[in-house]
Amino acid sequence: MLTRPMLNRLGVLGLLVIAGSAWYLNQQDAHAVDLDSYRQQEASAQVCGFDLDLDGPEVETLVAFGEEQGLRFPYAFSQVTAYLWLIGELPECYMTKSVARGQGWKSAGTTVDDIDADGAIGGDTFGNREGRLPQRPRDRYAEADLDYVRGNRGAARLVYDRELTDRGFIWLTVDHYDSFERIPEL
Repeated sequence: MLTRPMLNRLGVLGLLVIAGSAWYLNQQDAHAVDLDSYRQQEASAQVCGFDLDLDGPEVETLVAFGEEQGLRFPYAFSQVTAYLWLIGELPECYMTKSVARGQGWKSAGTTVDDIDADGAIGGDTFGNREGRLPQRPRDRYAEADLDYVRGNRGAARLVYDRELTDRGFIWLTVDHYDSFERIPEL
């Protein structure tokens, strides 16, 4: 007699778990990443990295991560990050500050889009002076602008270890180095 009500309770509990799982998965599908709309939006804005055409579940995961962090252009972020993982360097749309200066850019007065419509600043050393990231030998960290289209550079940056890009040593800051989120390893 005592086992029967327990089995009934376990059966009800099992049904609740199944129903809850189905609801959760349905919510995940409802929030499925619409890569095509991001591609179109970011292509029209000419965001650096939008045209790399990398695909797969990693890209969807990175887009979702970028959305969660509040990036304006999470698809371009996913493309640049995936490219960095695969190739080990930034895409050609990035230029260092010294290259940009050689083309007429000044950090005050001239914007990057004045010299390159779909370019961005990236590849310069990030000093990690505040020690918010794991310690690495000098000059190992580099940074790259994200969410840049026109005008002054924003606060979003990708910071990565130049020698360990394939191992997940990549971080995102959306508040100009006040805090960092490690990019999910895939």
